[in-house]
Amino acid sequence: MVVAAHNQREFTRGFLGSFRRHTPGATELIGVDNGSDDDTAALFAAAGARVIRNRGNLGVARAWNQGLAAAGARHVCICNNDVVLSPRWLEGLLREMEGHPTAGIVCACDNWRLSLRPDLFPERERIGSGRTWDDLDGAYGGSFDAFAAAFGERHAGVRLAMHNAACMLLRRELVEELGPFDESFGPAWYEDIDYFLRTQRHPRCSRVYVYGGVYVHHFGGATDRHLPSGSDAAARKAFLRKWGSVGQAESAALWSNAVITDL
Repeated sequence: MVVAAHNQREFTRGFLGSFRRHTPGATELIGVDNGSDDDTAALFAAAGARVIRNRGNLGVARAWNQGLAAAGARHVCICNNDVVLSPRWLEGLLREMEGHPTAGIVCACDNWRLSLRPDLFPERERIGSGRTWDDLDGAYGGSFDAFAAAFGERHAGVRLAMHNAACMLLRRELVEELGPFDESFGPAWYEDIDYFLRTQRHPRCSRVYVYGGVYVHHFGGATDRHLPSGSDAAARKAFLRKWGSVGQAESAALWSNAVITDL
């Protein structure tokens, strides 16, 4: 597991708590402290993580690449620090990937994806506006863990043609052959889309999708407001320079939301 953080200690503290509760003890945790000026590194260390400290914020792609280079497992999960993990999340993602050799990246489903297919996920209407850790359980009717477990059971057969970089499991074979995330897009934005498009060109494990059998909560936007003004527009220009109109069309297809039936 690789998680990068730049400040936002409360999100990181909560994420680490959910990691400890719901992740097998043998799972390696690599925490990349991307130039935080709070106690992020200490939080990682207290959780037993292997800590990588950067003097400044080197951007999400560089942080992820540092984590990938340090990880030695057959599969590597990259997760945002503002995510809440759920019971058996890793077991579900691993089982899904192992059962489908063409799967290169399997993403967990989350609250941001539910509104894209309300016909498949009627649970969206029952989720409240949980904005902090304190009101998370209330937003899920009393227990986030119970909601997530029931959701995963109901939707274990759902696979959608979309992506979720907030929590994604990558096959080691894919990482070794594709290489690192492209760091040229700037501090954030489009490094995930670029990697997904590259994955789709892999000769063996080219599928990228959201798996309904694993549900996590993603608060979202934890670090967006700390990014330099215009960084999203600059990243988009860099993406279009690299991929052109073909890449633009393919990235839009990553949000087709269609149900995948041919794995």
